[in-house]
Amino acid sequence: AFDWGHSHEEEALEYYNRIMGVHVTSGTSGFDDILFKEPLEGFGDSPDGITEDGEGIVEIKCPINGANHLKMFGVEEYHDGLDYFWQCIGHMIDSKVKWVDLVFFDPRYKDEDHFKMRVFHIEKKKVQSCVDSAISHIKYWNELMNENDIIKFLEEI
Repeated sequence: AFDWGHSHEEEALEYYNRIMGVHVTSGTSGFDDILFKEPLEGFGDSPDGITEDGEGIVEIKCPINGANHLKMFGVEEYHDGLDYFWQCIGHMIDSKVKWVDLVFFDPRYKDEDHFKMRVFHIEKKKVQSCVDSAISHIKYWNELMNENDIIKFLEEI
């Protein structure tokens, strides 16, 4: 399933760019790892796509199971109870990032088919409390790791 999804990311990004009328650069191929110093020293991120100004991130999912892909068309708003939400929040830890588009893509559909791609646009300002919570948790876990308190760290997560 991982290989299937990864092998279709570039196609999905090209399709996303064409349909959305934007130019998002691949974060998967030909792109160095992104490391932030603020607000978390040494925190890294590797999104599937990033806008030239660094304000937008694209996270791509290409489920091998067609039913999992179609389930996304029944979701009205992406929220913290759904898979990948916290991954999107992690992308927003970078202070430059203002939004994430979570893209579900199935290459088996024809380009003109409505079910080929579903995009959830997540604005940072609407989920800022989740971003702040993630930063706080990561800082705390880093402190535990720095104190070599592995037992407490494992109990916390």
